[in-house]
Amino acid sequence: MEEETNRYFFIPEAVEIDVKDLPEDKNELILERELHYNEPEKGFRTLKFTGSAYIPKDDYDKAIKNSKPLRLMDLINVNVTEDSCTYDSESLEEAQSKHASIIQWSPIEGSVKATVVMPDNTKVNGFIEPDSKDVRVDDMVQLERFGFARVDNITKEGITFYYTHN
Repeated sequence: MEEETNRYFFIPEAVEIDVKDLPEDKNELILERELHYNEPEKGFRTLKFTGSAYIPKDDYDKAIKNSKPLRLMDLINVNVTEDSCTYDSESLEEAQSKHASIIQWSPIEGSVKATVVMPDNTKVNGFIEPDSKDVRVDDMVQLERFGFARVDNITKEGITFYYTHN
C-alpha cells in the first residue's frame, strides 16, 4: 500500500500560527513536494506559505514546553511561545543543530477541513493541505506523520477519512 499511496500533510487538532519577523524574501514561499517520493511521475503538490500556517496542536504544545524550535517541513524554522511565533532560520542543518522537531504544516489559505475516524470510532479533526481536493472516495492516502487512511466522504464542508494503519 505504501508504494501506491499519495502523501498529504494532515494537521490534527490544528493551531494557527502567524510567523513574525520573517525576512522580506520569506513573506511568500512556494513549496513543491512529490505526491510520492519514489514515483515522481505521479506529480507534485504545491503549498503556498504567506506567513501563516496550521500546525498540529501536540507539536505546538511540546515546542512551548521544551523551549525548542520547530521546523516546518521543507520550509523554515520557527520559535513558538504561548504569545507568539517568530522566524528563527531557514536551513535544515540549523534546525538539526537546535534539535528542532520537524513537523507537517498546511497553509491557512485553501486548506480543507478534514476528519479522520479512528478504529475506536473516535474522530480527529483538523485540516489537510489544499491539493487534497484532488482525492476521490475510496482513495488510499498517507497522511504524513499520522498514518494511512481511506477517503470515505467528500463534501463542501470537508473530507472524511477512515484510518487504516500507521
